[in-house]
Amino acid sequence: MWRDQLASTTQRTHRLNNDRSLNSTVDWNSTTQHIRDDNDKNGIILEEPLADGPRKSRRRVCIGIDYGTTFTSVSYHIMSLEEEEITLPQACDIKTIRNWPDDSSGNAEQVPTESWYPEVTIKRCRPYEQFDEPEDMKNSKYFVEDIDSHHMIRDEGEGNENDITPVPIIDLEDDSSEFFWGYSVSYQRYHLNSQRDPSRLLQRPKLMMLSTEYTEQDRKQLRQQVQHLVKAGVIRKYGRRNVSDMRDVRDIITDFLVKVFEHTKKQLEVNEDFDEECSVEFVLAVPTIWSSQASRVLQLSVEAAIRASSFGSLVNNSLVNLFIVPEPEAGVTWMLQRMSTTPLREAITCLDAGGGTVDCATYQVCNTHPTRLGTAILEPTGDNCGGSCLNDNFRKHLRSRLHFEKYLVCNDNTLESIINRAARDFEAFDKPRADIMAKAFFRYRIDHLKGDPPSAFPGLTGRKRFENNILIMEKQDYEEIYLPILRRVWAVLKKQLDVAREKTLMVKTVFLIGGFSACPSLISVLKARLIKYERDCNLPYTIRLIEDKKKSVAAVSAGAVLRALDKANGPPRVIQSSYGFLRREPIDPEIFEGHKHAYPSKDPNDGDWYVDVINYVLHKGHPVLATQEFEPIKMLHSFAVDEDEEEAKVDGAPPKLLCHELLYVSDTATESHFPFKGFKNRDVQLVGRVVTDITCLKDQNLLEIVEPETDHDGNLCGKRHYKVEYDLVPMIRGRDLIYETRWPSSDALARVENDRKKRRRLQKHEFKKTAQISIAAAFMPGTS
Repeated sequence: MWRDQLASTTQRTHRLNNDRSLNSTVDWNSTTQHIRDDNDKNGIILEEPLADGPRKSRRRVCIGIDYGTTFTSVSYHIMSLEEEEITLPQACDIKTIRNWPDDSSGNAEQVPTESWYPEVTIKRCRPYEQFDEPEDMKNSKYFVEDIDSHHMIRDEGEGNENDITPVPIIDLEDDSSEFFWGYSVSYQRYHLNSQRDPSRLLQRPKLMMLSTEYTEQDRKQLRQQVQHLVKAGVIRKYGRRNVSDMRDVRDIITDFLVKVFEHTKKQLEVNEDFDEECSVEFVLAVPTIWSSQASRVLQLSVEAAIRASSFGSLVNNSLVNLFIVPEPEAGVTWMLQRMSTTPLREAITCLDAGGGTVDCATYQVCNTHPTRLGTAILEPTGDNCGGSCLNDNFRKHLRSRLHFEKYLVCNDNTLESIINRAARDFEAFDKPRADIMAKAFFRYRIDHLKGDPPSAFPGLTGRKRFENNILIMEKQDYEEIYLPILRRVWAVLKKQLDVAREKTLMVKTVFLIGGFSACPSLISVLKARLIKYERDCNLPYTIRLIEDKKKSVAAVSAGAVLRALDKANGPPRVIQSSYGFLRREPIDPEIFEGHKHAYPSKDPNDGDWYVDVINYVLHKGHPVLATQEFEPIKMLHSFAVDEDEEEAKVDGAPPKLLCHELLYVSDTATESHFPFKGFKNRDVQLVGRVVTDITCLKDQNLLEIVEPETDHDGNLCGKRHYKVEYDLVPMIRGRDLIYETRWPSSDALARVENDRKKRRRLQKHEFKKTAQISIAAAFMPGTS
């Protein structure tokens, strides 16, 4: 039986793995296949992409994206591909996208990471990897789209889900059905007093991808809001139906990035003569505390946004050679353009003051030309005290001062709407200028506000600091708003400096990055506290605070571009996740440990018992070459022979024979041959598939028909069926995992090696089907 062929193949690779475990040489990531690298004379070096991608154009655009908790920035650099780059670009060559819709100034280099959904359902591309276990997903009104309820490994189905037709996001003119994003959210909410349901307003979705203790309360509230939107059909559920998952924010991130990419594309067309002939490279900046899964969520959201916005190109529905860089390294890379090279092995501290959180980490410089940071040498510190907390304190302050001005509430004008309009001015004009260490003063216009009576002179208790239609903010007001937050920011930095001092590390430089770093009050307070810290601790050195007031809000995205243009000297290419294919193995507990407690299923075609397992090609913690091809994996499938083809027809046509190969990723598993639904593979996620239509082989009578065998009692085992055999070949090219099915298989060609006629017939009909995914998120950020 051909079950024996599969069993012998599986056992052979299993023995090969055992032999390798005793070998002192490096195991290049496969427990099921032998890898041929580019030094192997039999290996295949992939010099060109394996699929038809965008042809080389005259210019290439490098896009750096800093998707922040409260603000997002996009920077870019355009280079000619027709002229050799003699020197690397400098900071002055990097530009940042501006002119965001509804930005009153037109000069903002960032856009609020906010989305406000309409009542109209947004149509999106259908993600093939929406659910990890397709067979367990039942039809539900809570899902915008459902997927096949059968197990794809059973070789049944009616469509090729690898072919995804892009569907653009609905963008109607009517305000009630328009998707608001960025500055448009605050404009609609505060100036136009939109009556849209506030529960559909999403802020800080990035927090769902963090696991820090100080953001747990915000994540709890965000989870409830996300669940509400899923039930309302606004966004889709990912992973498992009844389990909260960080992937649930994928649609939220994608919908926002679609608008960001559309605006970026328009700005490049206007200012840089961008056209479809320009190739686009994307660079993502991510927090160092992010997991590989969090980076995958952002990566897949970017791919979906590219598909929907038509900005950039995908090859085989995948983003090619995506580059991911740590946010601190991106920010420091930008800052170092303004100073001399930092000495090798010097300890530096990076204070990332964002809109939502403030995170601090200390690194050791591991390379100076170009400057590269090693891993964090101290435990990172942080707090939920970002720039948006000032906005919250400002609202609280105004609510207290206007509490007794009841006459302001009239003509549909509520106290909250008044505060909201003032808060928008605070964010846009006051916060970027106010310095509580100097003279802080601002006048807010509030229509119908009554001024203080003439008797309320300065110093008297009756003075409210009101003028007619004007609310005055003075130094004491700013201190009430700012100091509680700035003290917490200093506490985050001080804790890092204290630990460094205990470990005899001399931190002489603190880099201040993030959207909050542009705040003059923050800069002044930190500088004053550092001077006092040096004096109190009797330090024999000074601590410099390095900030960039002009580019602070976009330093990370701009630095990401600089880092991407010089990818050398990054971390070693060690994979941080395992990737493997779902396979059916004949149950054999004597050979495979994972089969001992597995629940096998009977194949209706050949009558044998199988176990669904995942066999990993890339293993967490193992090095991966930049270019390599794996030994072909032998794939066997069976399809029942329809004796009455007329009855089997679907819509007048014979059913297609589709073979599905599913690719999974795990951030914990490293062992193959364990059950798909077992404990070892408890965290696996579906990330890719290749669907091969072999109907033409049946029509050409190229498929082998296997007759059912009889058991000891004379009963037929299984039924008459087609046997399908082909090779599945995984390949690595840079930060992409390419996998393709090839028919005929190498074994099939070997069996007819001496029969030229049969061999030529097989080769005449040979074909391959290619798919690929980006595995950039599986490497340490900064890996080339």
